[in-house]
Amino acid sequence: MKITRLVALVALAAGSVMPLSTHAGAAASATLLTLPTPNKGLFEGFLPAFACTSSGNCIAGGAYSDGSNNQQGVLYSELDGTWQAGVALLPPQGASTPNPAITLYDGACGAAGSCSVLGTFNDHAGNGQALVADQVNGSWTRARALVMPSDALGAQLQVQPRAITCWSAGNCVAVGTYNASTMFTEQGFLATEHSGTWQAAQRVSLPADQGLNPLVALNQVACWGTGSCAAVGSYVDANGVTNAIIVPRAGGTWRPAQVVVLPARSSAYAGATLNEITCSLTFCTAVGSFTTLAGSQQPMALTRNTRGWLPAVQVAMPTIAAANPTPFYWGYAGISCASAGNCSFGGNYLNKSGYHQGFLANEVNGVWQTATTLKLPAGALYAGANGGVIADSCTAVGNCTAAAAFVNASKQYQAMLITETNNVWGSPSIVTLPNNAATVGVNGGIYGLACFATLGCEVSGSYLVSGSTYEGFTARL
Repeated sequence: MKITRLVALVALAAGSVMPLSTHAGAAASATLLTLPTPNKGLFEGFLPAFACTSSGNCIAGGAYSDGSNNQQGVLYSELDGTWQAGVALLPPQGASTPNPAITLYDGACGAAGSCSVLGTFNDHAGNGQALVADQVNGSWTRARALVMPSDALGAQLQVQPRAITCWSAGNCVAVGTYNASTMFTEQGFLATEHSGTWQAAQRVSLPADQGLNPLVALNQVACWGTGSCAAVGSYVDANGVTNAIIVPRAGGTWRPAQVVVLPARSSAYAGATLNEITCSLTFCTAVGSFTTLAGSQQPMALTRNTRGWLPAVQVAMPTIAAANPTPFYWGYAGISCASAGNCSFGGNYLNKSGYHQGFLANEVNGVWQTATTLKLPAGALYAGANGGVIADSCTAVGNCTAAAAFVNASKQYQAMLITETNNVWGSPSIVTLPNNAATVGVNGGIYGLACFATLGCEVSGSYLVSGSTYEGFTARL
């Protein structure tokens, strides 16, 4: 995974659950995803969009280089367990030609045959715009540009979409950032699709203490019912302090951002942000990081119940963690909950030896346990700066599956899956790549993970074929 390409995949729906004790240690063999022809592989190995409506019915998407090295969007659909050949996304009207520079960042499904993807493209003037494309009755429509808030910059516009989620067919929300015309500030946008029609995005309403340039980051969004959602991220206040925020949506209306109450002994310059969120009908859980009085960056988690959002709590890192472990989250559905108070999330951290390792943290009956270091296969060196836990899917209380990457003895990145039974993480299994390829590469690995009750798990990702050429893959466990 490429650190500079942080995106968020939609949180898995509550109900996508499966106990995996019978699969512990089982190897997963990947199948090649076919790109449109002609092509020169996935663009930088990027295949982040992934969502499912049921076992064997999923979508995936990303970017690829066509035969002339133009950057196009690619969409894959799985129907009844069979992945179809990839199709090129039709660029929005007004896109730059012949190279629209399309990148897809996230995907979501509201119902079978009704999904959406979120991405970017360049228009004829070279401005970076946000796009959405909808799947209607199983067929993908031409992508369209998202209309940014009225204060968006005209020339030199750059929009960075982050996440999309849907609560039913044709009803979705998308979040991200854009540069505004006032002092070229970075603001957050919130876009809503209602009954198949995308409305103009609105600007996030920030607290009164926002800085001249609030540098808003909206990282992920989740919904738990019709019109009830929450987006998470951060902004910078007038003192230059980065604050974690939650932007709630209730009754179909986006509310002003709320500043997160940080854990005890947080620094006045806490540099806090929220990176991931998952919700059900009665609760939400979000995770991120903050800086302590001692100046170390630590993970935190907070929960929303029927009374609202509770203060965040610090999650203890493994005993081998560095004094400043600087937890890092990839943003690809790295948190999942089986029920209120029973969740799991993971990421990457620094240990006392200065190596990057993966970590997994469990919440058991409302109490966050000390995180554990990600178990790696025999002979592995470490998780690596581009490794660690990528995605997580909990199937029942204490039973989860995590997708991760690590560096093997040959100093090549590999993809792996690891399962948990009764709150104990088992042995990892390496994903066998198509044609027994040697590595997923620096930019490749598992991007999407979804598990289903008694029906196994599905993953999607990319791997290095040769040189700098990447292809996509899927696998089942």
